[in-house]
Amino acid sequence: MLAKRIQTALVWVVSLQLLCGLRANAQTQLPPQKTYQFNNGQWFDGKQFQPQTFYAVNGLLTHRKPKVVDEVVDLQNGYVVPPYGDVHTHNLDNPYNIDPQVGMYLKDGVFYVKVLCNSLSGARAVADKVNRPTSVDVRYAMGGLDGNNSHALMTYEGIGLGYYTYQAQQAHKAEILKSRRRENDCYYIIDTQADLDRKWPMILAGKPDFIKVFLLHSEDFEKRKQAQGYGEGIDPKLLPKIVAKAHAPKPRLPLHRAIGVQGITRAFILFAHFFM
Repeated sequence: MLAKRIQTALVWVVSLQLLCGLRANAQTQLPPQKTYQFNNGQWFDGKQFQPQTFYAVNGLLTHRKPKVVDEVVDLQNGYVVPPYGDVHTHNLDNPYNIDPQVGMYLKDGVFYVKVLCNSLSGARAVADKVNRPTSVDVRYAMGGLDGNNSHALMTYEGIGLGYYTYQAQQAHKAEILKSRRRENDCYYIIDTQADLDRKWPMILAGKPDFIKVFLLHSEDFEKRKQAQGYGEGIDPKLLPKIVAKAHAPKPRLPLHRAIGVQGITRAFILFAHFFM
């Protein structure tokens, strides 16, 4: 019963937030908006849920009762929260499933999405489906910065070749490592300072909202490089150079780290993302 009440309230909040977004977009032609009164709701105030009555006037929530109320909505003691955000996903970059993905987010009250590595061409293909009043607001990495033969290459080239599971990708690792179909679209190989300087204009030309960097087992980078002929992820010595470029003047920099137990004192836990 509680879940049903929360879902009912969320549906109303989603609808109301969409109205607010429509109001804010000067390009959208809107019919006159109704004035709503929301009764019997438990509203989150930042610390706890409080029983309150709210009104929607011209797409804005207010405690002040307007002179005319067009419709009264009974929230049936439902719990009302602000819209949610998904800050780690790889969705919303494929025309094939963009519509159901947007619908999924809105249905669950998720209005803000951060895509931490994606296909640049795919994001461009769905640009008219997002960042609009009736959809979700999205920020894209537009490809990640990774070392040769590392996580991004294995994942995106594996998927591109039709190997969707980790087991399948490991079984076809040699084939995947030879493929470069999705390089400079889903990922950029940066092994040296020269690579970084040469590819940086290309990276910025993709207009990323932030820079995604992969650091995998960086505390053992040199050891792994000697053992297999290449490191994994970006060489940690290059990270200060990338940070300097990313902060001159922007975009922001989330970091992808995969670490062992010995590295926990120097970084966040496995596959954490953080901002610098």
